[in-house]
Amino acid sequence: MIKKSIFREYDIRGIFEKELNEQSVKLIGYHLGKKIGKNKVVSIGYDARSHSPVLRDYLTSGLNEAGCQVLDMGLVATPVNYY
Repeated sequence: MIKKSIFREYDIRGIFEKELNEQSVKLIGYHLGKKIGKNKVVSIGYDARSHSPVLRDYLTSGLNEAGCQVLDMGLVATPVNYY
């Protein structure tokens, strides 16, 4: 089950491997992808935290399962993710 408290106005925040684990992040990616629509391209960037590439992989998996393509921007400055 995904806690509603992780959803913020501009982002999603939670504790890695607790609120943000493989199951929850893939599920978020899947439902986000369904909302965006099949065959759309979604860009993903991440910060310098050690677990960010893992979360990127989980999110990418969920988005791909929903039919979205992912453009991996890699490590980027936080403001780039908000753009």
